[in-house]
Amino acid sequence: MSFDLKRIFGIATVVREGGLSRRRYGVPPGGPLDSESFELAQCLVGNSLEQSALEIFGGTAELVCTKSTVLSNVGSVQGLMVDGQPRVGNSAIQVYEGEVVQVSTLGTVYLAEPGGWGVGGRGRVARLADPPSSLRLGPIGYLPAEGFESVGRLELTINPKMSRMGIRMDGMGPLGLAEIVSEPCCVGTIQITPSGQLITIGPDGPTLGGYPRLGYVTEVDLDRLAHVSPLARVVLDIKIYEDIELELAERRQVRVSRCSQLRMGLETC
Repeated sequence: MSFDLKRIFGIATVVREGGLSRRRYGVPPGGPLDSESFELAQCLVGNSLEQSALEIFGGTAELVCTKSTVLSNVGSVQGLMVDGQPRVGNSAIQVYEGEVVQVSTLGTVYLAEPGGWGVGGRGRVARLADPPSSLRLGPIGYLPAEGFESVGRLELTINPKMSRMGIRMDGMGPLGLAEIVSEPCCVGTIQITPSGQLITIGPDGPTLGGYPRLGYVTEVDLDRLAHVSPLARVVLDIKIYEDIELELAERRQVRVSRCSQLRMGLETC
């Protein structure tokens, strides 16, 4: 192992993309909360998406380096220190054996090292020219479920009781809706509880749900939910499917191009 995790306030999870799906057995898909930041962190150290990284969700972590390595950090980095000295976030830095790394975030940060988490090795020291697009501000788009098209724009507050299972949002109030027969649900499904609280299913959330569904967070905005902080105000706004498809295609093209440039050392500064 290249790092020992000494302290954690929040949630620390070793994640990766891909792998065999077991949803049909009721096992959630897992994986990163913010796939874009995860991908950029891996690209900075030359990893594939199948290799693992450490996800820090809503808190602080202290790690001790046990083997010199290059460490990338990407996401909503509020603070990054090595042996008490501040370092630039959204970058790849050299860390030497015995040094203490402290990371803090109100959202989500990914830490990666060459070869996958716990492997480590040599790599490039670099810095992202621009932060991930998942850190942008503005309304979060959703596709309404049948019967909820008239709900429209919603101004909500993030409930502190959030986790990788789901992001809870308050502000609607009771709607008097009856529960439904449990049906399969995917990451991004927005459920309405009897109290009116909304729960957006996360990567470690249930594969079945019996609450009525307001709709589904659009794929282009799903990563942004990884960076909301407790009691923050958010806006959910209805999107049109055709607009989402166009935006999604553009975003995918930008991400592929950006990761190619990162691997070749052309995008960092």
